[in-house]
Amino acid sequence: MTTILFAEDDPLTGRLYSTALGKAGFEVQLQTDGCSFMAKFLEAHPDAMLLDMMLPGLSGIEIIKRVRATWLGKSIPIVALTNAYVPQMIAQMQQAGANALFDKAVVTPHELCAVFKGLLLGSSSTAGQERNESIKCQVSESGWATVDRFVARRRK
Repeated sequence: MTTILFAEDDPLTGRLYSTALGKAGFEVQLQTDGCSFMAKFLEAHPDAMLLDMMLPGLSGIEIIKRVRATWLGKSIPIVALTNAYVPQMIAQMQQAGANALFDKAVVTPHELCAVFKGLLLGSSSTAGQERNESIKCQVSESGWATVDRFVARRRK
């Protein structure tokens, strides 16, 4: 089973996204702070990561930098979530190496599932059938995700 390591300090948000990703066929390992996330990353060797950018301990940006500095982290898909849509933070996430960035207030759990399926399978996929809609995730050759109206930020 494909494992997604997820860092989220808000219990409701953590449960919401973990449940949706679990129903989509992913195993989700939830951590509530940056330090425990990094320890779990080094132990678990997940297939992908989902990160809140504002965490206790280590920020999401610091986690991305540390993960990208490891041999395992060079190619692992990293999806970032934030409510603080600050241009400087967005630039830092792009520079650090996030594959996709989404505003928590706008992205749906179904869209996140589509992004992970696209990033991990390397092709287009759909999700959200239970809502009678099709959410498409396109993944470019360089690994950047696009979900219908969202364009993920490109890593330089």
